[in-house]
Amino acid sequence: MESSLFRNRFHSEAPDDQKRFLEDNELPYKAISTSDFESIKDKLVQVARSLNQPSPNADSTFYKVPFEEVPELVAGRKVYIHKGQAYVPSTQLTFLVAGQFRSKLSKALVLTYRKWMSVISEEESDRLAPIVEALSSRYLGPDYSQGKIKSEVALQDMDDLAKTSFPLCMRHLFFKLREEHHLKHGGRQQLGLFLKGVGLKLEDALAFWRSEFGQKMGVERFDKEYAYNIRHNYGKEGKRTDYTPFSCNKIILSTPGVGDHHGCPYRHFSEENLRAALGSMHLGVRIVDEILEKVRNRHYQVACSLTFEATHGSQTIGINHPNQYFEQSRKILQPKVPQELANDNTETTTAS
Repeated sequence: MESSLFRNRFHSEAPDDQKRFLEDNELPYKAISTSDFESIKDKLVQVARSLNQPSPNADSTFYKVPFEEVPELVAGRKVYIHKGQAYVPSTQLTFLVAGQFRSKLSKALVLTYRKWMSVISEEESDRLAPIVEALSSRYLGPDYSQGKIKSEVALQDMDDLAKTSFPLCMRHLFFKLREEHHLKHGGRQQLGLFLKGVGLKLEDALAFWRSEFGQKMGVERFDKEYAYNIRHNYGKEGKRTDYTPFSCNKIILSTPGVGDHHGCPYRHFSEENLRAALGSMHLGVRIVDEILEKVRNRHYQVACSLTFEATHGSQTIGINHPNQYFEQSRKILQPKVPQELANDNTETTTAS
């Protein structure tokens, strides 16, 4: 998250300010000479054409760096590589500097952790330690409560939305419900509150759950044993609390038992099952391996963010709530009505 913030801030700076930043921080990047540029100009032009970008000229600035410092640019074939050196245009300087930032930040965090464990945590056991230890379990984002939802979802669209815009945890629950026509309490809570958060109204929620559970039990039993809990989640029963959808952190820390389908797939699935689940989303082997590497290092939300980026072809600032995943997905996938069309419709309505 810090690297994403830094990347955006650096990218917004003017070219002269970016160069000054390199000098002030003594970063080891020097522009190639004019003679070096002329010797590889044809190759650089080919790269620019493949990206539909203007061809570089004598005024263009390129930096020569080891290719492993810019893995994102190499993966996207956005740079020319020769003898292990990548020639990075000034327009892509952000990726280069962000890599340095990430490296320095990682080293600083390691040193800070060592100092914290050896000295500070004991000295501050009554004051700072409880606050720091609680940070990882806090969620400070939107709660996605029913009263703040701007749109509604229709029952007939649920299957398509599950395939395109549900995070893996909710996608798994949804299709397990479709398959088994039943979920245990933990699964009903996790999926039910998520659906409430994406805009499913109480009446539709009752109809949805009744139609699924009704395939294994009578309507009377459903209304007697399960309908109350659904109305309770919507604040219509009991103490009438408007319950909010679960955050990623709460889902990750849950402890699903045998026969349960809730929890975080990135944490609770075996590697074999997770690979199969990601494969069902039509992800390539390389990105699946990258996601699994994050999982092995316990970076579950980073793994979810990578899944989002791979399935949507768009970067995200990071996923920390299933409903945030859904919201960002709809912004990308939902077709927007052109402004001129909207104006035409308004004029037509007015004329009528």
